[in-house]
Amino acid sequence: MKFAHFSQLFNKVGMETPARYEQMWREVELADELGFDYGFQSVHHFHKLRPTPAVYCTGAAARTKHLRLGPMGYTAGLHDPISILEEALVLDNITNGRFELGLVFGVYPDYFRVKGAQPSIRREWAKETVQLVNAFYKHAREAPTDGAGLFSFHGPIHNYEEVEFAIRPVQQPGPPIWLASTQRETMQFLAQEGAHGGYLHLSDRQEMSPRIQEFLAWWGEAGHPQPPNIGYLCFVYVDETDELAIQKATPWVIASTREVYENTPRQGGVFSQSEEKVGPRSDEIFRNKTDIDFLLQRNLVFVGSPETVANRIREAAGEGMFNTVMAEFNIGAVGEEDLMRSINLFGQQVIPALRGFDPTL
Repeated sequence: MKFAHFSQLFNKVGMETPARYEQMWREVELADELGFDYGFQSVHHFHKLRPTPAVYCTGAAARTKHLRLGPMGYTAGLHDPISILEEALVLDNITNGRFELGLVFGVYPDYFRVKGAQPSIRREWAKETVQLVNAFYKHAREAPTDGAGLFSFHGPIHNYEEVEFAIRPVQQPGPPIWLASTQRETMQFLAQEGAHGGYLHLSDRQEMSPRIQEFLAWWGEAGHPQPPNIGYLCFVYVDETDELAIQKATPWVIASTREVYENTPRQGGVFSQSEEKVGPRSDEIFRNKTDIDFLLQRNLVFVGSPETVANRIREAAGEGMFNTVMAEFNIGAVGEEDLMRSINLFGQQVIPALRGFDPTL
C-alpha cells in the first residue's frame, strides 16, 4: 500500500495566507522524513488558496528529497492541453523525475464561466488531454534528437501541427497520469490509457468494488508494465487513544466536510452529482456527510489510535479495493501540535503496519 500527504490547503481562522503556506511546507517536509510516498495538493480557483500546481510542486520539491509530487489536479477543460503537457515536462525536470500529473474534470461551473471555457465538453476535453500526453510520451521516446523534436497531434477537439519541443520527460515514458472517476465508461478509458484512478470517501466502497475489479481487469488486458494505483481521498486524525482522537476530531471533520462539499462558489454551485453517480448507498452517505456517528460507524473517516486507524484502513481498503491512501491531516481548526502529532503517529506506526498490504493484487 502507498500513502500520500494530501493538502486541500483549507483557510484557517486567524492565520494569514503566508503563514498557512508555511505550515503546509512543514507538513510536507515531515511527510517526506517519515517515508510517505506522495505529496499531493488539490487545485481550486478564486475562492480557495490553491490555484497553481507549479507553485506547489516547485515549493515542495525544494523542501523534500523523496516524495513524488503532483496536483490532483489540473481542471483539464480550463487549459489548452498542450499547455498542461508543457508544464508537466518542466515540472518533471524541476523535480528530477518525481512529478505525477493529476487531472480532473472540474466540479464548479463558475470556473468555466470566469475563464470562458466550455463545461459541456469538459469530460471529452480531459480525455483528449490524456491521449495527447500519452501520444507525446511515445513520440519523445522515439525521437532521435536531443530535445523531443516536432510533435503533431490530431484529436476531436484539438489539432497541433509540428510543435517543436526542446524538453523531454525525465521519467520514462513520462510522468504518471491520474484522473479520478467513478463512471464505468471513463474508468475503462483510463485503464486502456494507463492512467491511475481513485475516488472520494463519500462514494460507497461496496458499490465501488465491482467497478474497481473491472478497472483492474481492463488494465491487465491493456498490458501495462506496472500495476495501477487506486487512490482513496479521506480525512485522517491519529492520537494516543481512540477516545481522545474522536473527541478532538469531531468538529474538525464536520468543518472540513462542509468546506469541501458545501462551501462552493456563489455563482453556479457544483455540477450535478448524477454525472458521477455510483448508487443509492453513496447517496445515503452524501446525505449524512456531516453526521460524525454515521461516518465513524460506516468507517468513512479514519480517526483513532494508530492501531485503530491501521485496522480501519485495512478493512476499508479490502472492501473498496484501493491501494493508495490520500490522507488529509490538516482538517478544521486542528492546531499545529495536534496536526504534527497525527502525521508523526501515522508515519511511524500506521504506514509500517500497512506497507505490505495491497487488496488489488
